[in-house]
Amino acid sequence: GIQVIPKALKVLSETGSIALIGDRLEGFLTELLQTDMISDHLGNLLRDAHAACPVSDLYDEDYDEVSAISAVPVSDEAKETLIYGGMLLLQVFQISLLENHREYAAEQGSSLRKLAGNTGTLLDWQDLGGSLEIGNLADDVLDRAREFLSGTNDEGELNLNALVDSFAEEGFLQFQFNDLAVQMGDLSFGVIGIEIGGLNSFTHIDVLNALSPQTLANNIGLEEVAIKMDLHVTTASTGHIQKMQIGYSMRQVQAVVNLHAAFYAERLLDIKLGSILSTDNMLPCLMAAAHHVGLETLLFTVGNFSVPELVGLSAEMDASLRESLDRLYAEYLDDVIEAIPLLTDTTLKQMINTFLETLMADNECPVPSTNDEFIDLAELLGGLTEYGDIFQIALDLLDSQLLSTDEIGELSTLNNFIGSMTSRQSGQDGMLSFAGPLLDLVMKRFHRVGVDVLEVAIGGIKVENVDTLQPPVFLLEPSASDPSRLENRIEFGTSTSPFRILTDFWLASSGHPFLSTKNQVDLGIGLEATELFVAVKAKLKAETFFNFPLRDMGNLDCWLSMFQAPLLTEDGIRKDGESAGLTIETLRIAMGELLLHGACSEGITTCSSGMSQLSSVFEAYSAAGFTDVLQARIQLFMDTLASGPMFQTFLDRLLADSAEQCAGNPNGSAVSYPPPPFPKVSNEILDTLVFAATYVFEA
Repeated sequence: GIQVIPKALKVLSETGSIALIGDRLEGFLTELLQTDMISDHLGNLLRDAHAACPVSDLYDEDYDEVSAISAVPVSDEAKETLIYGGMLLLQVFQISLLENHREYAAEQGSSLRKLAGNTGTLLDWQDLGGSLEIGNLADDVLDRAREFLSGTNDEGELNLNALVDSFAEEGFLQFQFNDLAVQMGDLSFGVIGIEIGGLNSFTHIDVLNALSPQTLANNIGLEEVAIKMDLHVTTASTGHIQKMQIGYSMRQVQAVVNLHAAFYAERLLDIKLGSILSTDNMLPCLMAAAHHVGLETLLFTVGNFSVPELVGLSAEMDASLRESLDRLYAEYLDDVIEAIPLLTDTTLKQMINTFLETLMADNECPVPSTNDEFIDLAELLGGLTEYGDIFQIALDLLDSQLLSTDEIGELSTLNNFIGSMTSRQSGQDGMLSFAGPLLDLVMKRFHRVGVDVLEVAIGGIKVENVDTLQPPVFLLEPSASDPSRLENRIEFGTSTSPFRILTDFWLASSGHPFLSTKNQVDLGIGLEATELFVAVKAKLKAETFFNFPLRDMGNLDCWLSMFQAPLLTEDGIRKDGESAGLTIETLRIAMGELLLHGACSEGITTCSSGMSQLSSVFEAYSAAGFTDVLQARIQLFMDTLASGPMFQTFLDRLLADSAEQCAGNPNGSAVSYPPPPFPKVSNEILDTLVFAATYVFEA
């Protein structure tokens, strides 16, 4: 690398840069020597020389030496010359450093120092669920995160690029600094800010692949990365500030990063939710649970490296600098590109690993604490006060990535996500399938009417077109008047893809030939453009919430145990004076057109001629206004159900049982209570049941 320096200086000499610096410095020194400050200082030195010299007859032991010049005044021209020369020297040093790595990097060994003597079970990235003892949940989450990051949206854009755009406008991240400066005499050199661009230009991403139980492989590519640094040079004596900007850019950037990440599983599981509510605490808590974290591989390759640019000099100096840098990089650009991966996989990797070891040694996970009795949901979801910012960031990502509309005003991202999730469960986008049977009856009580055996069965449930959500969607919206109230609104179903709930219905009888039949039909209802509004009032216990351990993340009972559980009587009814921990205050359905579906199951030949007319019968019912009346009465029934004691009693019992299942009796069974009080049947509801039963009988 040292051999580059004389060659580089020769290039600068040929471009006239060194001569320009010499001429500028000569003028600066001449001007400096002619200043009153320098002449006065030299006069004082000559005047007091005898008193300061020990061999002089006038030597004075108590003599105070003439103070040094505190700050040499620097003109604007001299300051620009220093900046110009400093930029050239910086580039020569960078090229020399890279050339040194190109020559000697192969001789350097690995900088990763894996620590020995682990005292616990380490997290296994190849079997997260097994090492965390939470089943397949963690592995599924990791797989889906990987699929999402590497996947594309409807426009063919990588999801990661869209994610970056949600928090970095047009792919740019900016960092501002207030006190990052160095004082040198009359001059102060400082960094105002750094801008990194091109972060939304990912061309491919393949991350979080487990090479071994403790090693994760990551491979990414970006079309371009641009870095700009805003600098200032301030003259203290005059207050003059000269602002500049240094810019670098690289194209076709490829990165291979293999991370050795060995974490103690127990320490991770013991992290409390309150400790990581703030993103500032995420890294310290992770490092406190680490046995060792370090880079095994850090290879960056670039297809093209642009000549650095410095903006802010005078026209003469700018032209000279551009010519000099163009000549330098014309000579050494290929060597620079070749040396970049060698630099990153040796020196840079070693620096990062040293920094990571410092983090592991110095960081502690903060202990959560709170003085609140219940969580203020508005502050929690708004990222205010002691609750940190993690929930606000999660909701912002939810709003920007899943709940935002595309160019035609549809929720394509959300519906595609729901489609992929439901496909995992049922094998079909937008459908949920739940196996049956829900009912299976065989009756032999009707011999007198000519039926020897009557079979009635209801199979599984299928929910179709779940991926038809319509904007706007809002989830977990805090109420301005009540910190414990959350409002939610979704709209689903369209005229072409109605939301449908279907089941297989089996009806068979044997005996008299006229009454013997076998029928397997699909029965269901469909809804077009239906809006669901749910307002929930929740009382989350602050102490339980803050001290919720990550080991319980996959346990629904433990999540429910964070709500205040009311005291119940032996009959499972909330005692007088006890408040509910979870209440559905409002349940409102604005239903679109109600559709009835009935048809012989596809591919099934056991269907009588009467049953084959079922769809025509339902069409006639709809034309006669049956579905309109039924639709209005369903809304009345839902209001009665939500406001009545039965549903609230179910929630009270659920919370009481969950607290016991999570904390005191994790392997036991729920307490057995008598059936909850059924809502009072009003005349309108009774009339609806008779009305519907009559139509069913006639069908």
